[in-house]
Amino acid sequence: MWRKVRALLNGGGLVLLKLGSLARTITSWLRREAQPSLVWKCQPIRSAIFLNDGRLVIAYDHETVFYPFPDQQPTQMLPDGGYVAGDPTGRLIGIGKQGWVNLYRVDTGALIGSLNCWPSGEHIYPMELHFSPNGFTLAVAEKHHS
Repeated sequence: MWRKVRALLNGGGLVLLKLGSLARTITSWLRREAQPSLVWKCQPIRSAIFLNDGRLVIAYDHETVFYPFPDQQPTQMLPDGGYVAGDPTGRLIGIGKQGWVNLYRVDTGALIGSLNCWPSGEHIYPMELHFSPNGFTLAVAEKHHS
């Protein structure tokens, strides 16, 4: 079972499963070898989120692209890549990489601020970014730094 999950995660793509019941869908998929609903195979994907309006946002190494799900034709692009998180209101996204987090307005794509979390390195290490439920706090963690 875990071998299949590792193969998906190491494949360098994005796998989207259509979920009715999360546990039932994933369990049956792992057991029966059913195929995922959609698979993006493209440049290395760092992270992906859905916005409140249903758009899929995929962050690559050097750019972040907005897709009107389930289409695979981009509608908006930001010249910043890494790891992405969306605030609960759907108005902001944060994109983090190498110790920095940039905040963008979703509607205009305008950069509204940058946060220097810690000294950056030359490598891109896995990051986690999460907004609090009220959208006023952003938690940031990077594997390389403590």
